[in-house]
Amino acid sequence: MRYGAKNELPLLLFSYLWRYSDASHHLSMPELQAMLEEEDITADRRTIGYAIKAIDAVLCPVHFTRANKQGYYIDHLFTESEALFISGLIAQAPGISASLTDDLLRRLQETVSQAQKEQLHMPAVPSAKSDNENVLKQCETILSAIKARHAIEFHYYDRTVTKQKRYRKNRRRYTQIPYAVILHQGRFYAVCYSMHHGNFANYRIDRMDHITESDTVYDPVPFDLESYSRSTFDMYKGDLRTITLRCALSLSEYVQDAFGDHLLIQAIDEDSFTFSVSTALTPTLTSWLLQYYDRCTVIAPEELQNNLIQIAETILSAYNKSKEETHHE
Repeated sequence: MRYGAKNELPLLLFSYLWRYSDASHHLSMPELQAMLEEEDITADRRTIGYAIKAIDAVLCPVHFTRANKQGYYIDHLFTESEALFISGLIAQAPGISASLTDDLLRRLQETVSQAQKEQLHMPAVPSAKSDNENVLKQCETILSAIKARHAIEFHYYDRTVTKQKRYRKNRRRYTQIPYAVILHQGRFYAVCYSMHHGNFANYRIDRMDHITESDTVYDPVPFDLESYSRSTFDMYKGDLRTITLRCALSLSEYVQDAFGDHLLIQAIDEDSFTFSVSTALTPTLTSWLLQYYDRCTVIAPEELQNNLIQIAETILSAYNKSKEETHHE
């Protein structure tokens, strides 16, 4: 055994077990000895046994089995099916870039054995991904500010219907106090409080630029994340239906905030654009449409049109009744 090899022995054995063993693939004592000999290390069974006990005591449990093939193995962070499930979520998340997706999938493969890796077919990465390469770094900055109760400053931009980048507020920087980072439909959102407006708002992190953390500590305001998420992010939960809307071009940024980037644009003219999207017909969706009643028209489905018409007629009837009562007085 070469000089210093005894100290390396547990780490080398752990690397072999991590790389080549799992519940279905075991490493026998002769195989472990052969791997060590490739490192110019000769070790008897007793020495290897002591090293394996050290791994079991300090690093992770090491299992020994006589089933199928006698040998040692360790459990990895994820099973093959768990790794496949997580890889699918990563691949389909539109809020991270294609290169970041590839990097995360590659690192995920390192959490399983070599045999599992060969069986684990990584999903294809869809083309509709964010072009922001710094989303996770930006999340780290925001999470750091949340822990310290610091404000953050950033630029915020939208994508026009022609996919061009357009900064809000004439590229002036936002100053907000972050309270939470939420993952919704594959995108990260920062929930922030505005000292100027006195309310909370959501910002898509893949559309935030040049985020910096301030040193000023702010006193917290009451905030219930669960109720906020339920009222803000549950807008589209339910059975999906295809709706078609015609909106003023001035609504493009708000439409993308509400429905995401993957809109089926059907027509664009000087003043408006028409698009279709799959969503649930929820009261929150109805409220969103009423908010922009003068700049947004429902083309389909008829059920949604009739719902809005009924609401409008109810409001009109209530105001007409109020006018009549006032007139008679």
